[in-house]
Amino acid sequence: MGGFTAAPPVLAGRGLRCKTFLHESNTIPGKANRWLAPRVDVAFIGFPEASRRLSARAFVVTGTPVRAELRCGDVAASRMELGLNPDRPVVLIMGGSQGASRINNLILETLPHLTGATLDWQWLHLVGMRDVEKVRAAYATSGVTAIVHPFLSQISLALRAADVCVSRAGASSLAELAAVRLPAILIPLPSAADNHQWHNAHAYAESGAAILLEQPAITPERLVKSLRELIGDSIARAAMQTALAKWDHPKAAEMIVGRILQTLGRPVAAEKIPLEKLSGNNEESRLMQIESVVVV
Repeated sequence: MGGFTAAPPVLAGRGLRCKTFLHESNTIPGKANRWLAPRVDVAFIGFPEASRRLSARAFVVTGTPVRAELRCGDVAASRMELGLNPDRPVVLIMGGSQGASRINNLILETLPHLTGATLDWQWLHLVGMRDVEKVRAAYATSGVTAIVHPFLSQISLALRAADVCVSRAGASSLAELAAVRLPAILIPLPSAADNHQWHNAHAYAESGAAILLEQPAITPERLVKSLRELIGDSIARAAMQTALAKWDHPKAAEMIVGRILQTLGRPVAAEKIPLEKLSGNNEESRLMQIESVVVV
């Protein structure tokens, strides 16, 4: 999956004459994956654009695998479990795994601009550890209904509960948005390596699957306008959901495993391989005893 820790296992695998594979989930591959690509047997990619930037022997566009629980569950039940009213619109704010202070501050600057129907919105805000108390106090002062968490382990609940999401544009987050068909306003992290989040977000926005707002130019007024357009227009949301479906790859994990087996010359099971067979703790359940595979 890239990162500096990816190189030693791939090189060790090549030295042992193992088959090696990598997965690049972003449009702009990272340095490690760019360097490793010519050395692996197959590169799996999340965005077709990534193939132009990797010198790999073989590519398979698989998308990025996401957890199975994202694809099941009820909107109303998810909202109630999170402490939200099932009958009111929900705006989800996500800043990535560590939160995002700039997005947090933007939302706080936006609160005074909520009037009329926007006051009926509910906010589910995942802020990271640093800004929890500040954000909770701001919502309380404004009288806006909000549930604030530093992070949420049950992210599937949050994604199912929301009508619209404001998010960074990491590849895994985008794959999850596509899986649940959640319309989003994407604010890419400007400092991301090679500006890869902007390129991820641009690919979604160009296809109609999201709205792209760039952090340096965004204003509270612009954010409220974009949220109004999505929450208040069911046709616009439906069109975005249709575009998101084209980015969803529900068989991504199976495609990856299938190609690994094919590369090894092993038979691919005719029936679906249960997920537990791919993630068990005993030797018999580990990738169907494929002991000669190194996956990073």
